[in-house]
Amino acid sequence: MNSQSKQPGCFSYGCLISAFIVIILGAFLTWWGIRSVKGAVEMYTTPAASSLVRLSEDVSSNDNVNGDKLLGLLRALDSGNDFADSFTSTDLNAAVRIRGLEENISLALNGDKVFLRFSLPLGFLGEWRAARIIVPNINSRFATGELAGKFEITDGVPKVELEKFVLNQKLFDEMARGHASTWLEGALVSALGDLSLVEKLFTQDSLLHVTVNSAQNQAAKVR
Repeated sequence: MNSQSKQPGCFSYGCLISAFIVIILGAFLTWWGIRSVKGAVEMYTTPAASSLVRLSEDVSSNDNVNGDKLLGLLRALDSGNDFADSFTSTDLNAAVRIRGLEENISLALNGDKVFLRFSLPLGFLGEWRAARIIVPNINSRFATGELAGKFEITDGVPKVELEKFVLNQKLFDEMARGHASTWLEGALVSALGDLSLVEKLFTQDSLLHVTVNSAQNQAAKVR
């Protein structure tokens, strides 16, 4: 009677070696991911707010009047009413001051571009739930920098083209600016809500022009 030699099972030799390699590789990738996230947070954010060099010193004598123009836009978007107006840098900065963010944000309109300097806690920009596991205090760190570019909305679709993006004194390249532009397009939707009524938003001659069409007018245009 011929006896057949037993072949090694899956839990010996090659399989065990492969499993060991997978465990080591997984541990390395986890360590590398945590190290990368921590490094990025430390590189591009600061533990405290930075003093802003203001882009515009034009201060309105009545912030409520200027800030109400922007509130009128938000009310039109919320209620679905018609709205058409233009905003100056003074109007936008008045709205910033009404929100109590004058130490964190400075805006300027120049030609067809928007210029923005900011020093904002990361908690203001999002919840960062996954990153909080690795960096528990991430919400209290600050994103400080500046950006410049074109901000437009056409028929409810936002489009952002950043020409300059600096974070913690580090200048981002074209690919990073593209990712930041996409994020800002989403941020516009979050800040302004439903944009479907916005027929046009653009900057020209250092003014931000906005036209909102009511739902009734949009329905009439379709007919």
